[in-house]
Amino acid sequence: MTTTVDGAAEVDAALGRLSDALAGISDGDLHRAHTAGGWSVAGVISHMNVCTLIWLGDMMRLINDPDLRFFYREEIGRDCIG
Repeated sequence: MTTTVDGAAEVDAALGRLSDALAGISDGDLHRAHTAGGWSVAGVISHMNVCTLIWLGDMMRLINDPDLRFFYREEIGRDCIG
């Protein structure tokens, strides 16, 4: 069973790998999408940031309203683009 501490360590490690990968990418490459279409690297990073902010806001809602029973899918950041 994964503990909160284990989960946080896993996220920290993943963010470290992402940071290392981004260190080798030029500013121009950050805004280039795949030739077949899709998101740019900058778009993905922006999406991750916005999703994190929305998720943290939802956690605060749960803390302040323990009777809250659901979130709309859009509120948890699945479809957000920053």
